[in-house]
Amino acid sequence: MTLIMITASIGGGLTLFYISNTQRLGIFIFGMICGIVVVHFVIETIYEFDFKASFGHFASLGVGAAISAFIFAACVFDIFGFETWQPMPSRVESVAFADSLGYHGLFCPYYATIDDPTPGTWFYTVDNDEFALSKMKLTDIENVEKITRQGAINASKSHKLALTEEPGFYMGYSYFAEDEDQGNGNEPSYDAIVKVKWKMKNGKEITRKYDVNISGDELLTAYKNIYNSEEYKLGKVPVISADSADISKIRCETVGGTYNEKLDDDMAKGLIEAYKEDVMNQTFDEAAAELPSLEISCIDYADIVYDETEKYNMFVYPSFKKTMEFLAKHDAPTSWRDGEKDIIKATVGTIIYNGEDAKEDYWTSKDLDEITAAMNYSVPESIYYNTIQSDLNGDSQDVSTMHGANTTLSVDVEGGKETQTFGIVMLFDDSLPQRVKEMCFPKIDEPEDSSSVRGGTIGWMSCVSNG
Repeated sequence: MTLIMITASIGGGLTLFYISNTQRLGIFIFGMICGIVVVHFVIETIYEFDFKASFGHFASLGVGAAISAFIFAACVFDIFGFETWQPMPSRVESVAFADSLGYHGLFCPYYATIDDPTPGTWFYTVDNDEFALSKMKLTDIENVEKITRQGAINASKSHKLALTEEPGFYMGYSYFAEDEDQGNGNEPSYDAIVKVKWKMKNGKEITRKYDVNISGDELLTAYKNIYNSEEYKLGKVPVISADSADISKIRCETVGGTYNEKLDDDMAKGLIEAYKEDVMNQTFDEAAAELPSLEISCIDYADIVYDETEKYNMFVYPSFKKTMEFLAKHDAPTSWRDGEKDIIKATVGTIIYNGEDAKEDYWTSKDLDEITAAMNYSVPESIYYNTIQSDLNGDSQDVSTMHGANTTLSVDVEGGKETQTFGIVMLFDDSLPQRVKEMCFPKIDEPEDSSSVRGGTIGWMSCVSNG
């Protein structure tokens, strides 16, 4: 019976926490109390066939409440130091480092994450976080530790904020990724979710997940050294290790329509080799300075159309010379804007939600100069949100989503059979048509006291345990 009450208590807390509008610690505790009390009365009434008997058996209620409170405290306040403990570097053989910065929108078949997949392994795609945690083997333990150590400090601060119910604990995870002492405000900084798996020399594996603001000379340099390594990219980008037999067709969405092209084995090998060379040569600074021009889906194709399966994808940057040469050689698009010169009409649409209300607006033009001005600063969401630039803080590019504008771009091309529509992020620039600027970048009244967004005091842990 005690186990049932503990389950009801924790379950009640989680239920109210996630269905409430506040999602704060207080509502969680209230849900725990409601859950355990209700279940206590129900169980006692069933066992004794008398509701009044519930008031005479409070011992089991007290035991259940005490155990529930202990579990709650252990998880919420990390009283055992689970999130602050990290292994000593001397005991680590290698590290898998799956972060949410560049290339985090890639996917691959599940069997690509297995060392020795057996024939007939059930097929489904997984994101490259799972691929990285299973395949990446970083030996640069020192630079990884600099980032994970900061993540552990941030996790400790987040648990401390749970006591005061400050926004750092809002929705159950840390909004407080940035340390007060990190960076100087004039340098680039990037919010990242980092999943780490330490592979120990004794065969054990230890996994953690952190929120980290990568900024300041030490952390930025550490991350750049990791990003620029061959070990990182081999474990981050699944397609560069793909079997050419898994890619018999490529597909991409462009302004001119959907492009499909079958590949023979030699062509598939050529594409993989070209893309691998470009990825290996790309540095962090280069990736942070530009946006991909195209996303390509790599498909395992059979003669029956319903048997084709997307197994890999790749983001192609304008600086990827080898990949661009391969695509151009085979008359394939090199940009999602392929066919732009044939546009006869373009429409930008926005939806801005304000509570339950939604405001829709549209701009349509057949003027080629206006269309080009809008196209120059439009980026498909699938491309933008899988780049380093999308995680840049501070004086980053002003984008439409920062103003609450969900934006689409629809184009009609000469001779086209249907309208092509893209979910986009619009980058701000004065050269945009005035109407587009008004729709995508509406003026927002800033709060007079910006400190009210976060509030509270953040410190309490200046170091983490290492054992």
